[in-house]
Amino acid sequence: MSVLHRILALFRAQAHSTIDRLEDPVIMADEYVRQLEAQQAKARETVAEQAGNLGLIERRWQRSQEEAAAWQRKAEAAVRAGDDNQALLALEWRRTLLATAEEYRLQYEAQSQHLAQMREQLLRLDEQLRQARIQRDLIKVKAGRSRSRQVLHGSNQQPLMEGLDRAEARLDERIAYAQAQADLQQRSAEMRLAALEPGVTIEEELAALKQRIARE
Repeated sequence: MSVLHRILALFRAQAHSTIDRLEDPVIMADEYVRQLEAQQAKARETVAEQAGNLGLIERRWQRSQEEAAAWQRKAEAAVRAGDDNQALLALEWRRTLLATAEEYRLQYEAQSQHLAQMREQLLRLDEQLRQARIQRDLIKVKAGRSRSRQVLHGSNQQPLMEGLDRAEARLDERIAYAQAQADLQQRSAEMRLAALEPGVTIEEELAALKQRIARE
């Protein structure tokens, strides 16, 4: 289950528990908006944290590539010096670092997609909150008109009750919408790493390096 999914699940449990105890549509609307605002703040914090993790993965990926290139240069220098043992050791380190860089690359791609999904989810949550605030204001206006009619017409309660029912139905729809949006998944980098097939041996790589240097 994704981070935003867990946040939404926790919010729904708290929101239902609180809203179910409320009867006044204005209070109910205010509470719903408050819950959405808290959810939005937590979601923004989570997105920022995941963006920081993505930057860290990218830096480690780049560093592994740079270190692999440095060991490649050491292997070439060893071949020119006629030191095959040192050349083999350098090529072994280069291969290890390239494998590490590939792992970071896959993690970066998976994290990038996951972060993009989280940001899209956050945008939908922002829009949901905007609509909820508008709806809350409309409910307050309608509640004010209903109170005015009560003062003018006395005991005619039916229009007010119908307005409350509609307000409650609209809030239920907003909660259902929040539930429908909570579906984020993260791909596993391990599955893609498992698909990588072994390449040539270190000895074959050394022989190829010797041939290239000999042609220079």
